[in-house]
Amino acid sequence: LNLAHERYVAASTPCLRDLYRRVFGRELQSRLSTYCCGHFVVSAARLRETPREQLKRLLEAVTNGEFTARAGGRCEVANMPCYVVEYLWHVLFGEADLLPWRS
Repeated sequence: LNLAHERYVAASTPCLRDLYRRVFGRELQSRLSTYCCGHFVVSAARLRETPREQLKRLLEAVTNGEFTARAGGRCEVANMPCYVVEYLWHVLFGEADLLPWRS
């Protein structure tokens, strides 16, 4: 459950597609939608279900920043490779790429 109130526009940029491919090992089929800032609650059971390899790939991507423009990648995120992660957390924990609107 995302705790933020502001919803981002659904997006599919070269940057997001690249990071999605790096983390999940598959192509992004449509767009990603999320709520601002990556403040969320996830159950312990859902955390345990998350493949460790995906977590390792995400950590590596953010730590090394290979997808950033500074390292020759496509993402113009300056010194903040974690910035785009807020678009991925829900997929990492088993939700659909396009989060539903809250009612």
